[in-house]
Amino acid sequence: MYESVGGQLPDDVERSLLRHNGSGLTVILPPEFTLLGVEDILENRAAWLK
Repeated sequence: MYESVGGQLPDDVERSLLRHNGSGLTVILPPEFTLLGVEDILENRAAWLK
């Protein structure tokens, strides 16, 4: 994943992704935000870089 992201993630972010890999459809942050999993992070980053 480091190659796809372009560098190392902060330790706490990496630990969270390894343990939870996002929050799925569970809303955890208002207003109606969810945490992205690894695949979604990479897809959003690729779209942002275009």
